[in-house]
Amino acid sequence: MKSMRYLILVLVLLSNITPKAEAQTLSSQEQELYNLIMAYRATQGLPSIPASRCLTYVAQTHANDTKMYPPTAPCNGHSWSSNGSWTAVCYTGTNDPQSIKEKVWFKPRELTPYYAYGYEISSGTGHSATTPAQHLDGWKSSHGHNMCILGNGFPQPWNAIGVGIKDGYAHVWFGNETDNYNGHLPSPYVWTPPPAVAGQDILANNTCMSAWQKKTSLNAQYKFEVEGYFIYLKKNGETVWSQQFNMDLQCLKVKNDGNLVAIASNNQEIWSTGTGGRGSASTFLKMQDDGNLVLYNDNNTPIWATGTCGGVVNGCGSVGTR
Repeated sequence: MKSMRYLILVLVLLSNITPKAEAQTLSSQEQELYNLIMAYRATQGLPSIPASRCLTYVAQTHANDTKMYPPTAPCNGHSWSSNGSWTAVCYTGTNDPQSIKEKVWFKPRELTPYYAYGYEISSGTGHSATTPAQHLDGWKSSHGHNMCILGNGFPQPWNAIGVGIKDGYAHVWFGNETDNYNGHLPSPYVWTPPPAVAGQDILANNTCMSAWQKKTSLNAQYKFEVEGYFIYLKKNGETVWSQQFNMDLQCLKVKNDGNLVAIASNNQEIWSTGTGGRGSASTFLKMQDDGNLVLYNDNNTPIWATGTCGGVVNGCGSVGTR
């Protein structure tokens, strides 16, 4: 129970699981990862670990949360967002204070009847094409992850395991205590967008969007943000379009002439959409549900866009797709 407790890497999966995993239903991808881990342990002379209903629930819940709210630095993949029925935690590494570590270790106790510590290995880049074998290879190549899979350095052998995978993110939980719980657990947490808020998707004319502010599509999948030296457009936390500057930004502003400009901390305009003269006092910027960030003129006529429909750069059939 030393420093190898919680570790992180990167990659993901696809396939099917053994009869033992009847505990909590596993997807074909989760099943394949379970099988690969058990096969690897067998090559090291170690027994299979019974699938745990509770730890699988925790792993699947964490995978869904990580997919919808990927942690950002300094928080790593063992972190939990503030968007669920659990205690949020920003986990940065083994140097975190005990109080932070226990927020992670006790997630099985917080979410299920499994009252012992849970030990997690995590991986994720959001790229769903990564295979289960690549996931496991990544963990095996990391000393700490490998020690956790094999149970080396822990006071008791593993007697419970849970696997969760969601679109490029994977979490595997290990426990020393046997999981004998056969009762009902709710469906793993699935993110749903918050209620739409009028105006949250619009930057109005002659209005400044200051540093660290954002405009969010009404379906909450896309966010347009001002962060220091950057402006970003992100889909579920992953950047799909950005601009970088050589000085700190004060704000973005839609001007009366139709130009969207980036204003630096020294009040200098250092970037624009080049649409000056094509707009009016009615021009506005909209972060749309389809992923396109569009500058609209009178009569909802588009005069500029990022072309990121569907989260793909230049993926729009037309600039003004709404």
